[in-house]
Amino acid sequence: MTSKTYKSNFIDQFIIRIDFINPLQRIQPAMPNSLAKVIAQEFPHSVTSDIVNSEIQISPDSLRRNDISEKQWEYVNPNNPSRRVVVSSKAICYECSKYTNFKNELDKFLPIIKETLKMEDSHICRTGIRYINVLPPEKFKIKSFEQWGKYIKPYLFNLPESGNALVEALSAAFSSLEFMYPEHNAKFTYGFNSPTYPMRLNKPSLILDYDGYSNAVITTSEELETMIKTIHDQLDTLFESSITDATKGMLDNDAAK
Repeated sequence: MTSKTYKSNFIDQFIIRIDFINPLQRIQPAMPNSLAKVIAQEFPHSVTSDIVNSEIQISPDSLRRNDISEKQWEYVNPNNPSRRVVVSSKAICYECSKYTNFKNELDKFLPIIKETLKMEDSHICRTGIRYINVLPPEKFKIKSFEQWGKYIKPYLFNLPESGNALVEALSAAFSSLEFMYPEHNAKFTYGFNSPTYPMRLNKPSLILDYDGYSNAVITTSEELETMIKTIHDQLDTLFESSITDATKGMLDNDAAK
């Protein structure tokens, strides 16, 4: 997830999501041809589903819920199923499970948003980027919790040593740090997870989850691109400041492949 060029990465999920102030009426009940053509350049196959949004209306003498049905589209490329785009009237989300580099992923997403922002009243109220890194113990030859201390900065590592009764009973262990910057916020969640959860941790994977978002109102593709890059650069700084030189060496030696 870094602007530094590593040979590999441990990114399990990369997500960009934008939310709109008001639902986009132009894409209901059918997707506009102009937007569909842009999406199809990278994601030629689509699946349409019906989703239900609920609205609560409160008046002095009643409480009423309105269920509103609308269409949602999921776009994929059968030749590259590791990426998908989900479009609804309220949000557009890009998801990737085989991350290459930031520029490449952004180039697949931005044309879709640029076309969307041509629609009337397509004002963005939230912009978010998320990187979920999963460092598997077998790649790092981890046999005990304290061995992870070689790969993450000391300020993140605060578990008792193996053999302690608390550690032996753990089924998961996560901590989080939250940050407020001038233009956006960020949350860094880190800890240990096991595929056998809720069973006790045995050989836990290390999770480094970086989530950045802005609630600024955005109306142009230029503003959006600037915000996305600002958030990305800050998440990149958090990533670099949380791993050690030993981890960077693993990334440079194709260890994540």
